[in-house]
Amino acid sequence: MYKEGKSIFIIMIITLLSRSLGFIRQIILAYIHGTTGFTDAYLMSTMIPVVIFSSIGIALKIVFIPLYTSISKKSEEKGMKFTNNIINSVFLITIIMTLNGLIFTEKIVNIFAKGFNEEILKLTIEFTRILFPGVIIIGINFILMGFLNANKNFSIPTFVKIPNNIIIIISLFFSIYDFKILIYGSLLGSFIQMVILLYFSYKKGYRYKFVLNFKDEIMHKMIYLVTPVFIGTSVNQLNVIIDRSLASSLTRGSISALNFAEKLNSFVFAVFAASLITVIYPKLSEVSLKENEKEFKECIINSINILFILLIPITIGAMVLSMPIVKFLFQRGEFDISSTVMTSEALFYYSIGIVGFGLRNFLSKVFYSLKDTKTPLINGVLTVFINVGLNFLLIKSMAHKGLALATSLSTIVGVLLLSLSLKRKVGSLNEKKIFKKFFMVILASIPMGVFIMYVNNIFIIDGFNLILTIFLGAFIYLVTIIIMGFKEINILFSFAKRYIKNKSL
Repeated sequence: MYKEGKSIFIIMIITLLSRSLGFIRQIILAYIHGTTGFTDAYLMSTMIPVVIFSSIGIALKIVFIPLYTSISKKSEEKGMKFTNNIINSVFLITIIMTLNGLIFTEKIVNIFAKGFNEEILKLTIEFTRILFPGVIIIGINFILMGFLNANKNFSIPTFVKIPNNIIIIISLFFSIYDFKILIYGSLLGSFIQMVILLYFSYKKGYRYKFVLNFKDEIMHKMIYLVTPVFIGTSVNQLNVIIDRSLASSLTRGSISALNFAEKLNSFVFAVFAASLITVIYPKLSEVSLKENEKEFKECIINSINILFILLIPITIGAMVLSMPIVKFLFQRGEFDISSTVMTSEALFYYSIGIVGFGLRNFLSKVFYSLKDTKTPLINGVLTVFINVGLNFLLIKSMAHKGLALATSLSTIVGVLLLSLSLKRKVGSLNEKKIFKKFFMVILASIPMGVFIMYVNNIFIIDGFNLILTIFLGAFIYLVTIIIMGFKEINILFSFAKRYIKNKSL
């Protein structure tokens, strides 16, 4: 477990740096362009190509890892042939998708942004047309990330977001002269990611060869497994589309407010939850091949408990400090007090689902490691129906806040249903012990929550005071869980201590 723990710790550090740059990017975007129509057009145009292909890309990466692991254990040559066949197939498919996207850009944008006025709609169409070729790059990047993860390189797929963010940040400053510079910068960032991934894939033994065989038996197996995952991830993206589409009919800036709040949420997920899941997923795939039920269940339980310990206090902190956090990070330039209020409201309601987002992603990976891609699909479809129903129920009375709350509540329901499905598939995971840990973590978070709530009500939290409040709150929580004897914290301390010791040698 030490190797996995060390990888998790490294990825958390890299992700923290990468996401911090991502936040700086969002702060600069908010400062220069605020929650204006230009920002809405940019955010919508960057979302459309990603939504259209990222579902396929994520599905390919998820299915690629266990299949490649299984094949390469028997024959490295067959593993390489399989990889090249997938890359060439993806390249061909994404070219076709790009051509169709360029031809039907106007119709596609109208589906996504039906509430935009004529001026903003025209800008969105123009920006989307420029970004569509990026679909080809995104497709290749996903496979290369899967190849590196399967070969136990977790840091580079996380690191590549850093140069991407730097390029976009530079583009943002020049976008004051021409907004299209930002669009081209986004495209360049993806290309640089691909170059870096290719370089490190070659260092891990990857060698390109033209292989294109749609009749290959393993390819058929991958298509069979990918289809439910693709539909499932598309369903998740559908939630985003529905939310943004409904938000486009609300007050101007609603899309931007939801975006900035969601970015804060995804920062937490990426640093704490995704770092763990990225490393554990190949491990789960490996253990499932050995058919070691005890080790497999132990891995699941430990991961769930660590997610509780990491995400529950963050949920409480984000809800209590939503206003000062948004004010500190974004309120400057064109991002005024009304933008802060809208974004902090969205952040508050998104934060309710932080634990749910982490658990749902992890439990889906557990099913994928067992080569069960249908259960997460069914769960995803049910979650979307619940989300849509809640959207229409809450949007009239709560506007953009209702969309954020609907997302959180539907995710929590989805997690409960997915947990029941997992129990039916693998048997008991000692649910009583897991629930006990859940409530113990909530109990451990209360002193921290009371402290930050008191500080937030009594003092004006801004700048340094906010950082100090978060630091002291985290310290109180850490002391509490140590006193309560959480064994998981000893594991995390051990990972960190060994990593620092190795670095100093």
